[in-house]
Amino acid sequence: MEPALVTRGSNMNRPKMVPYMTQTVRVPKARQLVPRTRVIHALDVEDLDKALTIANAMEPYVDSIKLSYPLILAEGPQAIGAIKEAVKVPILTCFKVADIPEISHRIMKATLDAGADGVTLHGFVGRDTVRECIKVANEYNAQTLVIAEMSHPGLGARFIRPRTRPKQQSKSSTS
Repeated sequence: MEPALVTRGSNMNRPKMVPYMTQTVRVPKARQLVPRTRVIHALDVEDLDKALTIANAMEPYVDSIKLSYPLILAEGPQAIGAIKEAVKVPILTCFKVADIPEISHRIMKATLDAGADGVTLHGFVGRDTVRECIKVANEYNAQTLVIAEMSHPGLGARFIRPRTRPKQQSKSSTS
């Protein structure tokens, strides 16, 4: 399977990204998530060397490895490709994309260009954004995982309960 060629854009002006601004890099085609162990390992660390060590140790026991913002913000998007080169399981990015369609499109494209095999997104943003993310993922033969609900303890019912209007009194009862 021949990898696709991707040229990094010139709009990446962070110091860590300087070597990648004009370099052409090979990004392998997306790997598909195949349920075997039914486990996705959340690799929530901020150091690439530590991430690579953990990814290699976990690979035999998981269906996929999920990367999140702390690692990518600390090490740059090239960390996605580095981990993908080190293991054979799909690499998912838990970015919980939640923006308007145009911005979500750009986030998806940049993430998949970096080598991710799938990206998480929030479903609450609406059908137009979800459709746009799926459209981009399909161009890469990648996956989208739509988050329908969060499960952390701080999630209060007051944020997810539908708003109700107070009942209005009828004119006949105000005599």
